[in-house]
Amino acid sequence: MYNQRNEQPFTYTGYQKDDVTGTLFAQAREYQPTVGRFVSEDLVKGYVLATQTLNQYTYCWNDPMNLVDLDGLFPTEPRQEPENDARYVIFVHGTVIQPWRTWHSTGTNTYGPDQWGEAYINHVINSLNVSENNVHIPNWRGRNNPRERVRGGNIVEGYIRNILSNNPNAEILIIGYSHGGNVVKIALNNIFSDDYELDLSNVTMVGTATPALREYQLNNVQGLNNQFNFYNIWDATQANYAGIGSSTRRQDPSGTLWRPSDQWGRAQYTAHPENNIRVTRDVPRNSENLFGAAAHTIMMTSQTIWDLYKVEPIRESKGW
Repeated sequence: MYNQRNEQPFTYTGYQKDDVTGTLFAQAREYQPTVGRFVSEDLVKGYVLATQTLNQYTYCWNDPMNLVDLDGLFPTEPRQEPENDARYVIFVHGTVIQPWRTWHSTGTNTYGPDQWGEAYINHVINSLNVSENNVHIPNWRGRNNPRERVRGGNIVEGYIRNILSNNPNAEILIIGYSHGGNVVKIALNNIFSDDYELDLSNVTMVGTATPALREYQLNNVQGLNNQFNFYNIWDATQANYAGIGSSTRRQDPSGTLWRPSDQWGRAQYTAHPENNIRVTRDVPRNSENLFGAAAHTIMMTSQTIWDLYKVEPIRESKGW
């Protein structure tokens, strides 16, 4: 009879057993299987609105029958192969902070395609029941200028065309973070203007923290399945590039930061005002939000924001 414990040290969830301490290495911390608890506090703190997350030592929020914790940080639903293999997700990163030549020559890029993070991508595709084989992350150079965004749009356009040429019935969700959202709009406009026969009615675009520049507007919103814009009013990075005059700004009550008015997120962005969705929870503010950068980044990295604001409108729109 095959005995897994005696043959190799890795458990079903990938934790590595330490024969000396008897604990299991769960990436971010150690797990004690005899009591069903982690031996140290969770680095990802809980949320008052979800009381089961407040205990920092529990495994899978005391629901191991329905959840799995692969990294000791955040439980997710077990990975299942989707019934519908026609679902695709394209993640488009935003502006690259580091010089492109630096990360390209070293083979590492914290601010390019890796902006999303493996945990976030897995969380998104698990919640939408999308196969890992149908996930694409175009690698555009990410320089903060119109020419590079046009080049990025051409790259993303190629991904869309390739998917639809191989599977005309494909249902595509494109998520663009920051200026990645404008890159996506360039790609879609290229298709709208060059190929009226290519059906984009199964394509949904999601812009998250995307600067609402007037030169980046979709030419044919009605040609898509849907378009969403997720924003928060503490995101100074998005606000400062929204093309809105200073008269629409007001000072933060703390007196330390400037932030846009409540209405800026609707400015010239989408033909469906109801699809401009304001995020209010889990957003850093005031001293935690230096120059608005933290409120900008959280829109891409927060699984909580995805669960509270994004996943349900997308599921309803696409019938997933």
